[in-house]
Amino acid sequence: MAEAPSVAQVAQAVLVACAGTDPSQQREANQWLMGYAQSQAAWETALNMIACGQPTEVEFYMSNMLLSKVKNEWLRLPPEAKNQLTQAVFGKVQALASTPGAASVVITRLCLVMAASAALSGVDAAVTFMQQALSLGASGNATIAIGLLSAIAEEIESSERTSRQQMVGAVSAHLADILGLIEAGAAAGGRSLGDSLQCLQAWMKLDPRGAGGSLLSLNQLHTMRPGCLQVLLAALACQEDAAFEAAVETLIVMLQAGAAGEEAVAGTIMNTVLSHQATALDPNNTEEHARGLTRVGVALIEHSGASIAAGQGSSLALTQFMMNSAKHPERVVSEASMDYFLCLNTFPLQERHPEHQMPLFQQLLEVVMVKAAYPSDFTSWAECCDDDADSFNRYREQVLTDILDTVYSQLRLGYLQIVWSSLQAATTWQAAEAAIFAFRAVNLAVKSWIYNARASEQNPGIAADREQSSACLEGLFTRVTTEGEGGLLSSHPMVMNEVAKLLGNYAQWFGSAPSAPVHGALSTLLRGLRIPDVWTVASNAFRNICSRCERKLQDGGSLAGLIEASEQCLPPVGSVDAAVPGQEERSAVVQGLARIISGLTAADCSSAGLRLITPLTARIQHLTPVPAGTTPSPLQVPCCPPVALFCSNLSKGADNAGEQRDALALEMMLFGEAIRFFDKFSDGAGVQQPAMAMLEAAWPALDTVVKTPTWQEQGGVMEALCNVYMRSLSSTK
Repeated sequence: MAEAPSVAQVAQAVLVACAGTDPSQQREANQWLMGYAQSQAAWETALNMIACGQPTEVEFYMSNMLLSKVKNEWLRLPPEAKNQLTQAVFGKVQALASTPGAASVVITRLCLVMAASAALSGVDAAVTFMQQALSLGASGNATIAIGLLSAIAEEIESSERTSRQQMVGAVSAHLADILGLIEAGAAAGGRSLGDSLQCLQAWMKLDPRGAGGSLLSLNQLHTMRPGCLQVLLAALACQEDAAFEAAVETLIVMLQAGAAGEEAVAGTIMNTVLSHQATALDPNNTEEHARGLTRVGVALIEHSGASIAAGQGSSLALTQFMMNSAKHPERVVSEASMDYFLCLNTFPLQERHPEHQMPLFQQLLEVVMVKAAYPSDFTSWAECCDDDADSFNRYREQVLTDILDTVYSQLRLGYLQIVWSSLQAATTWQAAEAAIFAFRAVNLAVKSWIYNARASEQNPGIAADREQSSACLEGLFTRVTTEGEGGLLSSHPMVMNEVAKLLGNYAQWFGSAPSAPVHGALSTLLRGLRIPDVWTVASNAFRNICSRCERKLQDGGSLAGLIEASEQCLPPVGSVDAAVPGQEERSAVVQGLARIISGLTAADCSSAGLRLITPLTARIQHLTPVPAGTTPSPLQVPCCPPVALFCSNLSKGADNAGEQRDALALEMMLFGEAIRFFDKFSDGAGVQQPAMAMLEAAWPALDTVVKTPTWQEQGGVMEALCNVYMRSLSSTK
């Protein structure tokens, strides 16, 4: 039999696992400890290593080991072993509590060990445990008692539903004594205040149903132990984080639970919050207190929404506090405040105080547009030290978009006019970009409103609003699409990116509005194809507008000019001097053009389709030498500047086989995209199917690919070729 490890050996293993510098040794130590924890000897070893001078890491690890073993093995232990273990753990708690500088995390864990054993032993054991904790408190051991009471509340809450309901019912008879002990512990101040409020939080969260409610209502707490409520409210001014956070969380839980007849208590909470607002919003203070009070404000409107909406009591002052929170420089505070206004909007206008109607949401819109703007010194995310792209975009696209949608539902045309005025007055690209974002954020609601003909028929005022809204959009898009290079809207990639998103999101409007500047929008997007930070959004927007506006773009001059412009603006494949758009962006552009072409007559479709594939076919031929004795088709001649640049770039350097392979696969994939929408045509009246005409033009180059062993061995090339054939079959069936 192997010799049992010594305490020193176990301690060393813990230190290596927790604080070692060699990853392999850490894994080995952790695996050994996990195996040792399954042994019976681990019970005694763990107890012997607590409250005996070991480092905190070791004592905490051992207390965790005991907790895990209790949860997994308690029911299998004999009664005598259970009693011995409980007494031994309690002795360790007493020893640590009386030791200056003892780690509180270890004491808390040991309290959980005792609470878990009591909860697993059934209702009677849980009640006995609680009574023992109360007795300890009465005898002067309040610190240990409060720790044990917090632990048993947490264990009861985590129990399965039937056991939780039984235990909550049994311990509720002693709730007044528990609250009294908590109140006494809080009165001691210092660390005891935080521990006591955390204990109160654990008990108030103890919902018998497990539905996130509260054990007591606000009125019940006020009646049973009014001093506890006063402690909670006083802690809202506490500078000790643990006490403040516990008070905030407890009040939120109790407010969200809600109960009839709590208006007076809710009013007291509201006035307390307002009495601390100046301190909380002081820029010199940390954001945690501002965010905490703001969250309580949100809980208040969730609890007393009707009276707050009506402006009763201190409601208007609370709303102003929430508006100030929305302006807070820290995003977490501003974000917390937004739910207040979302909740306020759920009440009909006729039930709201005048100051809770349109003027409030006009003010909120101006605040949100400021919060939505990029930092004044922003150049790129790589150089931004105070923020990151993920956090900024999540805040804008989720939080601010949600609140802007709410504001638009209140203001309608007024929203568009305010944002338009902001755009007109913008002197920095950040302000202009924020205004463009505000237009884009409500695109779904705006389009739904403009095209709601049924509502217009029922209300002439709505019809007028719709017409003016569409006129406002026309002014917006005229400005956006005519400003040109060098203007504010093209002065930074981020504002160009937002403009591209805006145009793509309003593609439906471009397709339906008679005077929409479609050509200007496409020209703007084509310029975006030259900018790395813009080309993905610009290409997708280009496809959307082409799809929605195909009838407006089918005259010969417009279509030919658009195809030529897209070739000029899209950097050729094989560029070596700069990053270029990839398959996704190029595919989107080709799809957009193909959608326009597919709406023409068969003869015109063939002509335009051949024009579209001319550079594709030329580049494919350049990559696949024509077999001897074959005369190239005129369409295969690389005559346009993008093709010439492509050939020049691709010829640079001796080792370009990989570039040629990837370029060939991409060009053939684009050819497949060019014919994908032509399946509505059929042979007739002597007119060839457009897809067949395009396939014939490219056939010599494609046939070379099929017959060339080098390309036959390239999976990507063969996949692209198969895609061409599949598209061809689909379009000529």
